[in-house]
Amino acid sequence: MGKKTDVLDPLGLASSVAFAYVILFVALMLVFDKIITRDGVVLPAIFIFLVVSIVKYIFFKRDNNVPQWLVVGSFLISTITAIGMTVIF
Repeated sequence: MGKKTDVLDPLGLASSVAFAYVILFVALMLVFDKIITRDGVVLPAIFIFLVVSIVKYIFFKRDNNVPQWLVVGSFLISTITAIGMTVIF
């Protein structure tokens, strides 16, 4: 038997943060009864994905040791972006 893998084998930090943004944005838009558009969901998610990927690549070449501050900072970026995009849209 080979090693057990996930469907998205493995889900990286940038993908997780972009997915967290999408979940937060959609939830906030539903709570505030606003219209959910593709521009509000896709463009910031791609931006967050690229920013986190570039920072991780520049500062941490190896994938096994991602510092905690990068994980927390990435989540804060996605949370602030979701709140900001909810206010804008």
